[in-house]
This record gives sequence, C-alpha cells and structure tokens, in this order.
Amino acid sequence: MAEDKAKGVRQIANELKGLDTSGVEVDDEQTPPTFDADSAEETALLQQMEAKLDGEAASASREHKLMCLRGRKYDVDRAAELLPNFLALIQEFGPGTGDSAQLKDDLKSRKFVNTGGRDIAGRAMILLRFRHHDPKKSKANDMARLVVLVMLEVLTGNPDAQRVGIAILNDVSGVGLKNVDPAVPKLMFSKVFPRLPIRIGRICIFNPPWFFGHVLLPIVMFFMSPKLKSRIVVINGKRYEPLHTYFSPSALIPDYGGTQGFDMEAWSDRMIQEVSKG
Repeated sequence: MAEDKAKGVRQIANELKGLDTSGVEVDDEQTPPTFDADSAEETALLQQMEAKLDGEAASASREHKLMCLRGRKYDVDRAAELLPNFLALIQEFGPGTGDSAQLKDDLKSRKFVNTGGRDIAGRAMILLRFRHHDPKKSKANDMARLVVLVMLEVLTGNPDAQRVGIAILNDVSGVGLKNVDPAVPKLMFSKVFPRLPIRIGRICIFNPPWFFGHVLLPIVMFFMSPKLKSRIVVINGKRYEPLHTYFSPSALIPDYGGTQGFDMEAWSDRMIQEVSKG
C-alpha cells in the first residue's frame, strides 16, 4: 500500500512539471484602489479604455469593461488587452457551455464556494475544498466551468471585489491522492486565472496532509512566479486560530471557528437554479 502511494505521488509530481503561473495576476503591492467606483476619474479612464477597443470587445457590456479596468488597477492599456481574453474565457467555459449536469453536481459538492466573506484586507473570500473533488467524474474542463461561474458571481455587481481582488482559503484537510488531478492546476493557472479580471491577494492553505504539504506543494511552488509564491500562507494542523490572522471570525463559517451565518446549501441550490435557467 505504501509503495503504491509513493508511486502515485511520483506520478502526480511528474505530471505537474511544466506548470506555468506567469500569467496569473497578483496584487503585488496590495495597496487600496486609486479611485472610487463610479467616480468621475473612473468614468474618464473607462472612456479612454473604450477608445482602444474594437470588434466584440467594443460592444461588451459596461460591467465587463469595468471588471477589467478595475481588475487591472486602472491601467487602461492592460485592461483593454484583458477584455477580449475575458470574453473568450466566458465563451469557452462560461454559463451555458459544456455539461450542465456535471456543473450542477460540482455545485452540489460545494468544493468551490463564494461564501460572501472577506479577508482582513477586504478581498472577496473563496473557499476551496478539494476533498470533495472526484477527478473520475469531474475533469479539468468541468472544474474550469465551476470556477468561471463562481468567479462571475463574485464579481458581478460587486465593485469592491473587482477593485480589491480575492483571497482563497484552500482547505486541504482530508485530501487524498484520489482527489488530485494535475490537469486542474495546469489549466487553472494557464488558461483560467490569467483571463479573469481578478488579482490574487492571498492563498491560505489550511491543514495540508503530509504528502500534499511535503511533496506536491513544494513542486507546485517551484514553478510559481515569485509574486504568487509570496502570497501563499501554509497553516499546518487543525487549529483555527492561525486563520484569524488573515480572516476575521465574522468572515468565516463555523467550520473554521467563525461566526458567519452562511447557508452553503441554500447558496448551492440557488446557483444550480441559475444553471437550470440557462
């Protein structure tokens, strides 16, 4: 059994080689936004951005344009470059693409959830729990559709999330080799996160099992850009108190020693209903 596990770890480690995170946008300075949402200054920059757009990007919704402008810290050129890539991501993995039945199952698993909480810097918090991921049923493209759907929910109508970025609480408690699919991080970091109008401000890895924390994570971090690597925090053990350095108890559900009254079942049911509507 131990030999089989070691073989499985070596295989996963080998498949992770070539992981590319260079395109992931990281909040390198972690400074507050320069302008207020819907301010005269922001409107002027949006007009400058629109002047640089053509084709499908020019006819994109104002919301999508603002997501890109705010997500690239009001850098007009970078926002204009991001928008067509963002639209292409939605066409490839957005609502209405792929297997809706699998997407509903992935929502039911509650492995990638928008709890509505924020970290201490005000970033939107996403809860990731890969112990609920079954690579035999949910492939990398399915995970991409789940991530895009949830991230669109986080961003839509939420200027704060668009302007400040996100923090990921990656609870890897109970994760086993059966939950790990190297194709998922490779797809996320190469084709999904780089095309989303977000900035990653923090990835908090909570309670990693030995093989994850001592074998897989070091390999993944080896291929990470220095900026992204600097935003990763590893909390070993099951104690919740260290989490409260990064997330206040009021922003955490009781599973993590928090007091947030978030109904995860109601959230997943509502998201499934949205998928059913098409």
